[in-house]
Amino acid sequence: MSLFHMFIVQTNESIFSFLHIFGLSDDMIFIMIMFISIFVCYVVIRPFVSLVITMKSKALLNYMMTSLLYMVIFLSAVFFIDHIQPYFFKLLKLSFQALAILGCLLLFFRMYKQLMRRLKPDS
Repeated sequence: MSLFHMFIVQTNESIFSFLHIFGLSDDMIFIMIMFISIFVCYVVIRPFVSLVITMKSKALLNYMMTSLLYMVIFLSAVFFIDHIQPYFFKLLKLSFQALAILGCLLLFFRMYKQLMRRLKPDS
């Protein structure tokens, strides 16, 4: 039995049984947990996005949105294409590595442009 499964079973026996008193089904409880998790992520990420906007970094914002869109498409493809599902974790790992490499390349390209701009003699 995996640690995650043990957590769900343990959680189901303690917290969920208390919430069942209020007439909440397991699905409603999971939706509430997911909503709270998404809200916490929103609160944590919000200052970072504000910083990116104040820095006027279009490249970073484009990278973040491209990565998000790619992950949504990737997860949708895995969900709908059955023969990909056994390779999910390997493909997910490769996807994260590819996104990290893209981020590093964009960072190095931006640093190179900044360096060339500073080294360029003023005419």
